Amino acid sequence: MERLIECTRGRCTYRVPHRVRPQDFLSFAPDVPHLFKSLKKMLLSNEVILLPDDIVREEGLPTNVVDAGHLQDLVDVEGAFELKIAPRLSEATLKPKHFQTMKVGNARAVINNRTSTALEVLAVDKEDPS
Repeated sequence: MERLIECTRGRCTYRVPHRVRPQDFLSFAPDVPHLFKSLKKMLLSNEVILLPDDIVREEGLPTNVVDAGHLQDLVDVEGAFELKIAPRLSEATLKPKHFQTMKVGNARAVINNRTSTALEVLAVDKEDPS
């Protein structure tokens, strides 16, 4: 049987052969909002993710470790300020209640350019590139 997902760099096809008409395929489309929420949940529940060396090299990253603990550090540091670099990031977005986990906005608060910039500023302030 053919694989469900065929991926080459930057392009994936999701399909399986039709069981009745083998010359045809059944194609599947990913549900982007659910994938986005799942990515955030995976990051926060695993706390530490190790990236492949080729991605670290291509993106010029200082380390292959993605540590979700830095997000909590950011919430703690920015909590003392009225103006924040990542204003949507809060304790509630990092530890949502049941129905809050279903909101795409909570995932967007964690995975976005403002949070990325705030983490970079935090790394410079702490003199910790990880």
